[in-house]
Amino acid sequence: MDTLTIVLAMVGAAAVLLVAAIVADRYLGRRMERRLSGEAPKSDAADAVIQLLDRTRDMMRQTLDSAGKEKDSSS
Repeated sequence: MDTLTIVLAMVGAAAVLLVAAIVADRYLGRRMERRLSGEAPKSDAADAVIQLLDRTRDMMRQTLDSAGKEKDSSS
């Protein structure tokens, strides 16, 4: 392939990604405003994923803490 073709393809892909990022930012910004004003539903799929990730993080932290304590007590 020609270098110019590759550069143009990369610029096109960057433009598409930029537009997608702008649209997503505006959507999430409006959603955050609605949530802060109390208009948005209190729980949706995004909140469920966030809660799942929070619980997973807490469980991993507890596991690492207990493993560290076991290692300290066995030394």
